[in-house]
Amino acid sequence: MGQEPLAYGVILATQVADYLVNHGELGTLRHRDYCGVALGYAQGRFFYDHVYDGEFGGLMPAERSPIATFAHRDEFIAWLAAQSDASLSGCDQPHRFYWHNQRLTRTRIEAALAQGLRIKSENFSG
Repeated sequence: MGQEPLAYGVILATQVADYLVNHGELGTLRHRDYCGVALGYAQGRFFYDHVYDGEFGGLMPAERSPIATFAHRDEFIAWLAAQSDASLSGCDQPHRFYWHNQRLTRTRIEAALAQGLRIKSENFSG
């Protein structure tokens, strides 16, 4: 399964950061068991983590840390801008279960942004 190696870039990463500050999460699938990975924002920090049963880290021990955490917006934007479908495919994980399993992709990110913007504009229409 070929994955796009093109980096997401600063424009998309900035849009995601803005979206996260307003919505709290992006790319979260909500179903039973393992739901892949998603991006989140809580308590002034951005993070990238596994989702279980529709919740970040749901079945994992409470002391487990997210895959990646960013204390500063600029740090998160720089990280996400350098990512691609290939780098987020999960193929760097030792267990094949995570390879391409409900991972974030440019298409999924852009669809979430478009849906969030559509919902926001509908909320403000008279």
